[in-house]
Amino acid sequence: VEQNQQLEATVQHRTAELEASKARYRRLAELACDWHWEQDAEGKLTQISGHAEDVLTPILANLGAPIVSVSPDGGRDIDGWSCLQLQQLHHFLLNHLPFLDLALDRLTTFGQVEHYRVCGEPIFDDIGRFVGYRGTGVECSAPTSNTLYAD
Repeated sequence: VEQNQQLEATVQHRTAELEASKARYRRLAELACDWHWEQDAEGKLTQISGHAEDVLTPILANLGAPIVSVSPDGGRDIDGWSCLQLQQLHHFLLNHLPFLDLALDRLTTFGQVEHYRVCGEPIFDDIGRFVGYRGTGVECSAPTSNTLYAD
């Protein structure tokens, strides 16, 4: 009986430590980015925090569809996003590749350019089947160079 009580106390203590660790991790993740997102294998957003929905929905809505032809100056899509940057993002997402600090910028209807950095990684299940993506993003005050890995 005493051994069972000791074992139960140990389990409760470790469970509390795990919950505290998860809370710390969640808070650090919130501090490190403006928003995070997850999507399923079909590209549907399943988890969104911050203002990610405003930023990601237009970008991911037509995932897999051809992007407007790119003019020599890079061109912009109908929502003001850089076509070259969207092509880069779609390349990573469609090929299930990780990306780090991918620069995305959008020209607003007021003529201002919004700059973002987005990171993402594919999610695979235990047997290696692609099941979605998860990532983070930050809004920047100035453009950044694309620092990428993969390919």
